[in-house]
Amino acid sequence: MVRVIAKDGTVLQPTNRHGKVRRLLRDRKARVVSKEPFTIQLLYKTRRKKTQPIKVYFDTGSKYQGFGLVSNNKVISKGTIELRDGISEHISQRRRYRRSRRHRKKRYRPPRFDNRKRKEGWLPPSIESKYQHIIHWIDKLTSYLPDYQLIVEIAKFDIQAMDNPGIEGEGYQRGDLYGYENTKQYMIHREKGRCQLCGNPKGDDKWNLHHRSAKKGGGSDRAKNLALLHSICHRKFHNQDLNDSDLTSLEAKSQRFKDATFMNIIKNRLQKELKVYYDKQVHFTYGFITNINRRMLDLEKTHYNDALAIHGLPVINKVKPLYIKQVRQKKRSLHEAVPRAGRGDKVNREQVRRAKNSKSITKNGKLFSLWDKVYVPKLKTTGFISGFSGKWVYLQDIDGKYLKLPGKSYKQMNPDQLELVGRNNNWICKIAG
Repeated sequence: MVRVIAKDGTVLQPTNRHGKVRRLLRDRKARVVSKEPFTIQLLYKTRRKKTQPIKVYFDTGSKYQGFGLVSNNKVISKGTIELRDGISEHISQRRRYRRSRRHRKKRYRPPRFDNRKRKEGWLPPSIESKYQHIIHWIDKLTSYLPDYQLIVEIAKFDIQAMDNPGIEGEGYQRGDLYGYENTKQYMIHREKGRCQLCGNPKGDDKWNLHHRSAKKGGGSDRAKNLALLHSICHRKFHNQDLNDSDLTSLEAKSQRFKDATFMNIIKNRLQKELKVYYDKQVHFTYGFITNINRRMLDLEKTHYNDALAIHGLPVINKVKPLYIKQVRQKKRSLHEAVPRAGRGDKVNREQVRRAKNSKSITKNGKLFSLWDKVYVPKLKTTGFISGFSGKWVYLQDIDGKYLKLPGKSYKQMNPDQLELVGRNNNWICKIAG
């Protein structure tokens, strides 16, 4: 699908007549505004023609979003959007760098204590980031459509029922820890006062609670994700003498409800905000309806098919899906917590960006920037510039796999052997298939 803008900036009906688009560009009757999504602007005056309504279906999720655009019962565009994780880890890293910098005679940023009040509707940064990107993509999908209707899938999850399907009544108020002072007391009662590794009672040693799935990897503090261990047995895991498979008596791993919790948090805010922005053009549906429609239409379980299943009717579906992925645009290369080898005690006082983390390089008069999309003739494929090594570049495909020339053991490529396809910011895109 090619988005079209009139000479005066008016949004026109999108088109799939790619031959006509090529002729307009060849005869200089149009110019390219954006390559992804491909958008042209006409350079001659046109009469406003009657537009056809387009239905925009959007399937929201914690990490993956699906979308589908349908007009006259034909799919004109569909795809999956992958949002970036790791926001909380990067915020923690920034905090560590700031604190350590105050004691290493580097760039100083004084602590601030007068900006701690949270605004109404505050969300944790990791959730706020994803929420704002969901709004961004809904706006972007509708911004080049003159006549559209937006249908968004939202969901509300009963997490207690997901963990315990038979729960009812007072069971919602009486969880596993009901009647116990704390989690450790419950664990001691659950394991009858014996270590889950060696099977011995406490003795003179102390009890420790071990996370079967580490919190860094998304594990929770739920009792089903904990093991009761002696201090000596607990140290064996952290010394890497043992792994979690040695905990044979541990209950099955608890489910992770991170995604369900995210959807419960943003549901009401998303519904309220979209109602304000789109008024009567937006409608909402629920996940269980989508699930029924997808099985009825016999569609494969994908994010864009979930979006199309909201339509509820068979459609002509011959469009290849887009895969859009969010990437990290810059790195904190100015703050070196540990001096590099060969640098001794020399610190980065000049605030010079490290060469490997450069935003761009110029080779033989050609500019190559981070995450530019390039074509590799020797591999007959496209890739994305993920980093630099002097005047050479690192390339990755959209799945994060490094591209290497045949017969070469190193990853770097000479930019002279590459053809620039298009520039990106922190979103990369590729047509699947």
